[in-house]
Amino acid sequence: MKLSRFEDLDCWQAATELATEIYHLTKDGEVRKDFGFCDQVRRAAVSIASNIAEGKERGTANELIRFLFIAKGSAGELRTQLFIAHRIGYLKADKFQELNERVERIGGMIGNLIKALKQKRKPFSRYTFLAFLALYLSRSLINQKQKSDNFGQRPPE
Repeated sequence: MKLSRFEDLDCWQAATELATEIYHLTKDGEVRKDFGFCDQVRRAAVSIASNIAEGKERGTANELIRFLFIAKGSAGELRTQLFIAHRIGYLKADKFQELNERVERIGGMIGNLIKALKQKRKPFSRYTFLAFLALYLSRSLINQKQKSDNFGQRPPE
């Protein structure tokens, strides 16, 4: 099945659900009063889904892969912020564990998509390229030889 829309990607769906939950979690309590931290956590969460979407909309596999790496980086950033939030008392242990596992899972999904896309566009190996080049050159030489051998002769009727 070909996925033509970013909305069809499981990693985008999971990242969007996570960002929504992060927004709900940060709308109240002590974390809300820490404007800088709250904003950073929200931005990292939103960045995961946003970069997946932007990469998909760019229309090329290379651009998608580039933006998936950015999304994966944002997932790492969010995990770090979750660790900090837990250590400073903004997140209880069970909620931290749940969110951290979800972000890890999303990062894994993104990594698997990157791997699949790279496999799909795998370039020729050096040896394959050299084999094709040798074949092309040998055919070119054979064609040149045939043309020079037939030079000045009338074509068969």
